[in-house]
Amino acid sequence: FDKELSFLLANSFVGEYGGSVSRLMGDRETGRRIAAEARSLKTRLSAVKTANATIEGLERDLTLHRSVSRRELEVKCKALIERLAVPIRQVAVMAGIQLSGEMLGPSEDDDDIDDIFSDPGGGGGG
Repeated sequence: FDKELSFLLANSFVGEYGGSVSRLMGDRETGRRIAAEARSLKTRLSAVKTANATIEGLERDLTLHRSVSRRELEVKCKALIERLAVPIRQVAVMAGIQLSGEMLGPSEDDDDIDDIFSDPGGGGGG
């Protein structure tokens, strides 16, 4: 997820200001700053549906501003999410948790991932 978000941010910066993603990501300090913002963005997107990324002075005096939705992240990481779905389902079965809906797939109505979990007893947390 971090890598996909890093490249999403780098592509946005290059799209706005020009240059090369490989050069941008290849610069040790710039790549580190992008990766750090991607990790922070991933954490924020676990709690909200849309979050903003900002890296001031990323290159020269240019600042990266990018809004990213959880849905956009899910679409970018679809292959990874599909690979994770089977083991997550297996763990849920072993834990006695019922899953509903599209397991971890991007939803048409952009539901929270928490909405796919339900309490088999019908109430309260475990």
